[in-house]
Amino acid sequence: MKLHEAPVALACDGTVLLNLAEFDGTTDLETAVAVARQQGGVVFIGVVMTGREAKDALRCLQDGFSEAGAYAIGARQRRARHRG
Repeated sequence: MKLHEAPVALACDGTVLLNLAEFDGTTDLETAVAVARQQGGVVFIGVVMTGREAKDALRCLQDGFSEAGAYAIGARQRRARHRG
């Protein structure tokens, strides 16, 4: 199994994850997990999505962001109507 070389990843909750394999030269999963456990805190292990999975996930995210945006703009418009 190949470890990804990206130095960082961003989680949906805003957490920024450092790729220890990128910084300490780890090349195998078992060593990477051991090094991560030594660091303490939360460890994220993931797999790359297929093109189709990523496309479907992005479509779902777009729908979710559109819904969140509509909620936010609706609240803003209601506040503006009450002020003006």
